[in-house]
Amino acid sequence: MDHLKDVLQKRMSEHHLGSEALAATVCYNINQLAEGRFTASRYKNGVLTLTVASSSAAADLQAELSVLRQRFSERVAPNPINRIYVRQGVVENSKQ
Repeated sequence: MDHLKDVLQKRMSEHHLGSEALAATVCYNINQLAEGRFTASRYKNGVLTLTVASSSAAADLQAELSVLRQRFSERVAPNPINRIYVRQGVVENSKQ
């Protein structure tokens, strides 16, 4: 009997959904770490884009990117993030 993980990976590969699943995993975990201060707006080809509400929030986030990378690596191994961009925009707060 196949393990569920193996079956899911096979099906995702057949339908070319591997990159979308990885992007969803990265964004979900980063948003959990964000605690409403910023949002993961995009992940593609190793590049993560984070959105913050203001330029001061962007500066604060830039200062703590190494800590964010470390905390993310503790959740998801191996870490697929090669580069992180921070941009200013509308932060969608998913915490209710």
